[in-house]
Amino acid sequence: MNWPKADPIGWCDPFCVFTNNGKEYKTTHDNNTSEPKWEETFTVVSDHQPLEILCFDWDRIGDDDFLGKFSINLDDFCDATTNKNIKFDITLEEEYLTKKKIEEKPAAVVLTITNLEKKKKEEEERLRREEEEKRSNESMIANARKEAMEEYRDELHEFAEEGLKEKLRPIQLTLMKWTKCNDYHLIYSSDIDELSCETISSLLSSISNCMILILDTAGNLFGIFAPSISESCSTQFTLFSLKGSQGPLPIKFTPLSPSDSLIQISPTKNVILSVKNAFTIALNDQSFIDSSFSSNFASSHPFESTTLTGKVNPNKFSIRCFFALQWY
Repeated sequence: MNWPKADPIGWCDPFCVFTNNGKEYKTTHDNNTSEPKWEETFTVVSDHQPLEILCFDWDRIGDDDFLGKFSINLDDFCDATTNKNIKFDITLEEEYLTKKKIEEKPAAVVLTITNLEKKKKEEEERLRREEEEKRSNESMIANARKEAMEEYRDELHEFAEEGLKEKLRPIQLTLMKWTKCNDYHLIYSSDIDELSCETISSLLSSISNCMILILDTAGNLFGIFAPSISESCSTQFTLFSLKGSQGPLPIKFTPLSPSDSLIQISPTKNVILSVKNAFTIALNDQSFIDSSFSSNFASSHPFESTTLTGKVNPNKFSIRCFFALQWY
């Protein structure tokens, strides 16, 4: 602002030059004005020494005219993130002192100085607070949902049990034959209860005559029934498929070797339940059918087509719903 006249025709074509950290920086020149506006950004490093800015008038022919200079002590601007509209008076060369448009006012440059390191820290802190607030809100919503579910859990279980019994009614007699029991209660549903390894492991190890039903996202329904399940146990169990690509079709699978009668539950890992050489139920879409299933289990149906045999789905599958039933 108020730059001096430096050209015979016209006023002045201002630009600035400075050196920082061994590198020269230069603005573009503004044409024929005493009030240059560059709106340019430069990133510099503070070396705790005054930064000297040289001011010139650009000439198309010949050398540019040196008009004067001013200095910036960057350390003076460390406390605030952004210092807007800071005016720096130019110390003009003597020959230009009387050529200003308004003689009693100094020639000057107006700058906005931003402390990028401080700005970065403030941005990181802002993002941290936002993430913390987001987690807090998500936690509040989850807790509210959990409290609501707890309040109506029994009613929801009863409703879900009625729906499940209706779906399983066509094969109820087969299930009774396999379990040697007459009826069951729904004690766990991933649609209602928390789907976590710890919750399920604790539940499964505390009940007898437990049936696990897995419904995958392709609509296949299969599972296992065991008199008891612990963290690692060899036990007699019934492995079965209830629905595959051919529709409802109860198929029972029998281990060919007693050593394959191993069920594992893991309360500390990502795995909910694992049946040796059969399948593993895990979180985060990591469930899979063992590739050696068909060579380790015999089928009660010679023409089966189920997710267990690998004739329907790829090796990995995603859980749509997970049920635990207690037969009695």
